[in-house]
Amino acid sequence: MAIYHFKAKMIKRSEGKSIIAAAAYRRADKLFSAREERSYDYSDKPDVIWSELTIPHDSPEWVKAVKEKHELAPTQTISDFWNLVDANEKRKDSQPAREYLFALPIELTQEQN
Repeated sequence: MAIYHFKAKMIKRSEGKSIIAAAAYRRADKLFSAREERSYDYSDKPDVIWSELTIPHDSPEWVKAVKEKHELAPTQTISDFWNLVDANEKRKDSQPAREYLFALPIELTQEQN
């Protein structure tokens, strides 16, 4: 039986969270944080089925350019993008990213989900 679950939350610097670490973990990737001068390596994390950079249709041209670059060099683009966001967030209580979690029915295969 499928169980519904949805949760939306902020990635908050005031809670000691790093958007670079969050992106690396969710992508199972290795990303470098320029602000913290350290790498986050979650490339050994199993079971990442899908990861995508999604943007609104009415995004500025520079954001659309990032999306196009992402299709050619995903890891470098994600690292550059999140470092740019992190560099522009000056407040210690900034909320530079949001995360949306939802459950998929276990009765369905990965392809069906």
